Amino acid sequence: FNLAVKKIGDEEDSKSILKQLGCLMIYSGLTLFTKEVSSETFYELVAIYETSTNPLYQNIFNNLHKRLVTSNQETFSLASANAFNASKVNSKPHKNSVESKQDRLRQRFGLLESHDTASNDSVSSIATSSSDNMAVFQIFDQIQRLVISQQDFLLKFFHLSNEDSTLKSYILKYPSEERSNLLNGTIHEVDFDRDNARDIYNSMSSIFQPTFDDLMKSVVQMLRSNQKITPSIIFYLEVLDKQIASTNQEFLMTIFKRLIDRLKIDWLKFIENQVKIIDKSVLAHRKVREVSIIIKNFTSFFSDIEKSLIELAHDNVDINTLGVRTIVNSSYEGLARAILKNLENEEDEKSFGRFKLHDDGDHKEKIDHTVNLIQNSNWLLESLSPYKIVTLEQSL
Repeated sequence: FNLAVKKIGDEEDSKSILKQLGCLMIYSGLTLFTKEVSSETFYELVAIYETSTNPLYQNIFNNLHKRLVTSNQETFSLASANAFNASKVNSKPHKNSVESKQDRLRQRFGLLESHDTASNDSVSSIATSSSDNMAVFQIFDQIQRLVISQQDFLLKFFHLSNEDSTLKSYILKYPSEERSNLLNGTIHEVDFDRDNARDIYNSMSSIFQPTFDDLMKSVVQMLRSNQKITPSIIFYLEVLDKQIASTNQEFLMTIFKRLIDRLKIDWLKFIENQVKIIDKSVLAHRKVREVSIIIKNFTSFFSDIEKSLIELAHDNVDINTLGVRTIVNSSYEGLARAILKNLENEEDEKSFGRFKLHDDGDHKEKIDHTVNLIQNSNWLLESLSPYKIVTLEQSL
């Protein structure tokens, strides 16, 4: 076992690893013989293999972990001015045409920016998010291949299935020179023999832990600073879970389900915190005629998530059947309600009790405040209405 692992070296490709492990298949008759004559010796042999292989995957997972290490960046927040690129968000046209005047009027009331100037920001932010998404997706893809190929070897080399009943039948069916071809990284159906299923799960855990958990913790930490890509990660994991649900990949399912649960908890905490930030903020101002950064960020946040989910959607997967659809819709609704409540409070006549309308300056402030309320409200309606999200339509 140690020699086979040594030959693998720093190789991280699952096919190359499987090819090297295939050299051991010539000895698979011996493992079946051992299993038949001495259960204790057989499981000692399995434990030796687990101990020999664990460092290989520790090294691979440590390298995967390095891909997640990013420079210290500001934690994403709807209140952050740097949450999305905004180089053109306040630009105004300078032409004197009728169309230009109409654009300036739409811009003043929060209609132009959400479709025109803000679109450049969305493209930029999506590019960044997509890059982060891709890094995580590539890691998950590699993990999936590594786990599936390793389990395929365990099942076939140690005969952890009911397919091979006796040594004699196995030797007749699989001549030694042909056994290396048995390894192909196949996903098998659920094994209803719970002893076999338990043995496979325990072996996989011994081989991949604790490095697997450490890598998943790194993924969680990375997403905590960039929650806007969490829904697409959850989507990916839920689709993967559906694809392997009726297979023997219990170890992989358990790990990814645990990660999904952790990400959902962190996401809900993030949304709860953003609602608190909105509640404490002033969205409409008396002396500022521009859309609140929180509202701009919310609509970009919403748009980016929806676009990423659409891009990831499969023809055979209805996103409405996944848990991520429910959790993001609920989050949209919670954030939208907090924003509307904030604007409604600002609109309350009591808010204007301090204005002395006999003073022209105070009267202008009230007008500016009303205009700013309209700007913010129109931005929300113009940006979110096209998506036809029922929970948002009800809130707006």
